[in-house]
Amino acid sequence: MRKFLIGLALVAVVLVAVVVAVPFLVPVEQYKGRIESEVAARTGREFRIQGPMALSLLPTLAVELNDVAFAGPPGARTPEMVRLGKLELELKPWPLIRGEIQIDKLVLRDPRIALEVDAQGRPNWALNQPTAANAPSQASPGAAPAPEGQPASGGGLPDLRFGEVQLINGQVSYFDARTQAAHEVKNVDVTLRAPDLDQPADVKGRLVYRDRPVTVDTRVDQPRALIETGASKLVATITGDLLTVKFDGALENGQAGPGARGALDLTAPALRDLATWATGNDPGELPVQSASVAGGLEASASRIALTSGTYKAGDVEATGNVGVALGGARPKIAGVLSVGRVNLDHYLDQSGGAAKPSAAPAPAQPAPAPADSGGWSTTPIDLSALRTVDADLKLALAGVIVKGVDVGASDVAIALDAGRLKAVMGETALFDGTVSGQVNADAASAVPALGLDLRINGVQAEPVLTRFADFNRLSGTARAVASLKTTGASQKAMVEGLNGQGSVTFTNGAINGINLAAMVRNATAAFQGQPVGNDPQKTDFAELGGNFTVRNGVVANDDLRLLAPLLRLEGKGTVSLPPKTIDYRIQPRLVGTIQGQGSDRDVAGISVPVLVRGSLENPTFAPDLAGLAEEALRDPEAIRRQIEGLKGANRDEAIKGVIEGLTGGQNQTPGQGSSNPAQQLKSLFGR
Repeated sequence: MRKFLIGLALVAVVLVAVVVAVPFLVPVEQYKGRIESEVAARTGREFRIQGPMALSLLPTLAVELNDVAFAGPPGARTPEMVRLGKLELELKPWPLIRGEIQIDKLVLRDPRIALEVDAQGRPNWALNQPTAANAPSQASPGAAPAPEGQPASGGGLPDLRFGEVQLINGQVSYFDARTQAAHEVKNVDVTLRAPDLDQPADVKGRLVYRDRPVTVDTRVDQPRALIETGASKLVATITGDLLTVKFDGALENGQAGPGARGALDLTAPALRDLATWATGNDPGELPVQSASVAGGLEASASRIALTSGTYKAGDVEATGNVGVALGGARPKIAGVLSVGRVNLDHYLDQSGGAAKPSAAPAPAQPAPAPADSGGWSTTPIDLSALRTVDADLKLALAGVIVKGVDVGASDVAIALDAGRLKAVMGETALFDGTVSGQVNADAASAVPALGLDLRINGVQAEPVLTRFADFNRLSGTARAVASLKTTGASQKAMVEGLNGQGSVTFTNGAINGINLAAMVRNATAAFQGQPVGNDPQKTDFAELGGNFTVRNGVVANDDLRLLAPLLRLEGKGTVSLPPKTIDYRIQPRLVGTIQGQGSDRDVAGISVPVLVRGSLENPTFAPDLAGLAEEALRDPEAIRRQIEGLKGANRDEAIKGVIEGLTGGQNQTPGQGSSNPAQQLKSLFGR
């Protein structure tokens, strides 16, 4: 037994010596040419081993190639599609005895992979039939004839069996000549496990894209079909700190580029950071912080679409179909969506709310005029975002909440083409009535332009004005139409360039805080030497309204009318928006009827017009004595009848009483106290 063990040990020593000596005895370098020619024959691409080769038998049969290059197709932007710092190949020895190649492990160190799609849509990873120039030649040193029964050249992949493939410290770039899109990932560490190219392959790893790490976990059912311009079922999960994507479907590798079809689930917890990371540009503050998408994905190099999708942005949810076309000058978004109730109060500054703190000090630039000075901002208006994308969207909104007001369901159509936006809103329920309109914005021209067409029908005015204008002195059913347009590089310029026309009518309502009929009666009573009454401060009316035009920021109205029991009121004048001033004339008159409409019976007292002038912030009210004199000259008989009706009263004191009854004793500026009619008029402006 002792001699047997000694003999066995001697055999082992000899075997070890042989295994150790073989790598030094076999002339590995002479196989370079054969390997290069064989790869070129099977792929149609040049393959070069520019560094040393090494062979070892322990612990496994292993081959090492250094500085390896695999060429791209002729005319490629990057001549070398793949370049490796080192290739390590470990083979299973026993299958080699049977003539099979089974890779136990393949390691690609420091690979540089350049993926490209040319102007005709041909990917550089689609292998063509080899040409005569790169097919193995009989004269090629080290070259060997193709095995019997196998063609000397072919475009297919060999029948290889894999154990594990590792890609360490890689760099992968992608360029599409059709769109000039370019991307690059670095620090790629990936492990592939696949029995062979016809069985499912698992891919796991991590990479860095624009300085952020991303992990990948993927399963491909048919690797060979996917590599050879085909398709395969794919289950993938991509996870990063800004994005999580899950996909279960099919991946295509066609002549026109990659494509996908299947179920997609995407979650983005920080949209601004994600947009900056994906595009390289910071979009600034966004209205929502997070978003998610789930639905059926159909994607190609020219279009991405989601069908039967569920979308969430902030607290807004939507369902429907949407797609993005990528082949034009700009991406174009098209779709039909049903959108849940949108609470705009979450995104708009609330009236009276605390100001949000700034994240950083404001840059040194001219500040817009303060609101309390009546100035308009001169900060440039930036509509450039409208030039980055086109859109054709149809939205069915379940409702909108703004300033606590629940606006009803509405259909909205959005069209955006080359920086020109048109948004049309169908009839939308609002406080017992409807509102509809259209907004236009033009960012294609050198100077931005805006337009508004608005229609209001049957809306209760008081709750709308109270909520949106903090004005609670007017009630009634409102009807209004307006068509406005403007151009300008700033808010101030747009106000100065505002033009258009419209009309506003309120029916069956009231003006709270002032009794216009009592004001006229008080003036008449004072003229006649009678005591002034103390009536409730409210003016009921059957109709109040008029038409208006806007020219270069000046609103003009010459047909204001108020029809109320015992009272008619007319007015005309202008409101100049750029300086925020008013120049208006109001003329009330009493009538001998309690009918609000349809009666023009005689005046029951003297009519004294009122001038409203000055700033909108602090207007002044005064009787129009010049206008009163003009009316007297036109109809002196009427004045004579009124004077004769004084019945012995002191005429001088009576005339003074008319003015005091109307203005509260002041003829140029508002008085003080609730009994002052001028102050009551002023209160209509919320002052």
